[in-house]
Amino acid sequence: MILTQEGEWYLTYHAYELSHYSLGRQMCLEPVIWTDDGWWRPKHGRAPSERNPVPIAGRAACRLADSDDFDSEALGKQWFFHTRPDKSGRTWSLAEAPGRLRIRTQEGDIGSPRVATNLFLQRVTHKRFDITTTVTFDARDGNEAAGLHLYHDPARSIWLTTTVADGRKVFEAGTRDRPFPLDVDPAGLGPREIVEALRSAPRAKTILARTDNDIGNTVSLKMSIDGHERVSFYFGRDGKRWSAMGPEVYFGDSWHHSRRGREPGRPDLGWVGCGRANVWTGTVMGVFACRDGAARSKNADFHHFHVLPDPEPSGRSG
Repeated sequence: MILTQEGEWYLTYHAYELSHYSLGRQMCLEPVIWTDDGWWRPKHGRAPSERNPVPIAGRAACRLADSDDFDSEALGKQWFFHTRPDKSGRTWSLAEAPGRLRIRTQEGDIGSPRVATNLFLQRVTHKRFDITTTVTFDARDGNEAAGLHLYHDPARSIWLTTTVADGRKVFEAGTRDRPFPLDVDPAGLGPREIVEALRSAPRAKTILARTDNDIGNTVSLKMSIDGHERVSFYFGRDGKRWSAMGPEVYFGDSWHHSRRGREPGRPDLGWVGCGRANVWTGTVMGVFACRDGAARSKNADFHHFHVLPDPEPSGRSG
């Protein structure tokens, strides 16, 4: 319960949008009043209101930043980690290359425990948006990579990186998933059967597209989300002109897909989760770097991370 400066009471509760499970559960406010016998009741009836006046007049705008130019000595408050943040400077630094986020690659890929210290996360709060970065990274060995991600948990993610394959520099788009078997209807299963079906499903790493990197070590990357939980992939030289690569990927909910009349997400980055195995969180986004078989750690310098809500169609052209 919240009491405003004007003496109004509000109840907080969780809700979610049926068309955007990837946004997770969102906090809502409902005005309440107190009855003569000391109990509260919703001011507008039992059903939640679709719209309510802003509780505090003359309020100051308060919203976490999402874009980051990495020009501060401290990491922005929008960022968080799966692990305890490593502030020692051993795995990442804002001081070594001023104006850059420097990430030192750790062994493994985007789903590996050691890479979690290099997996920068922030909440997705928009429906239609682009995320872009410019990164300087000299990929030469193993499957070392640096780039953008949409992420749910170690078993479910989407990435776009500058990396190396067969000894040549490439751009790569891919997914990591533990899909629910397509020939099984989860609506007809009990909880134990659902868990068993998920355990038997392998974690699948899928390369969606690879394109030769003829640009060099400093490149721009873009993931474009269309407002319907689909993401497309782009690369470029200067962050202004883009070339498209790979297919679109739908990452919406797969647990209720038959009820929504849509295909299952591959991967499912929604908060409900396939078979209730990945509940309580929605999609996050950010940057990462890993060395995945490379003999030595290497620096990946991210120049910025930009979020552009409701981008113009012209910004999506290849």
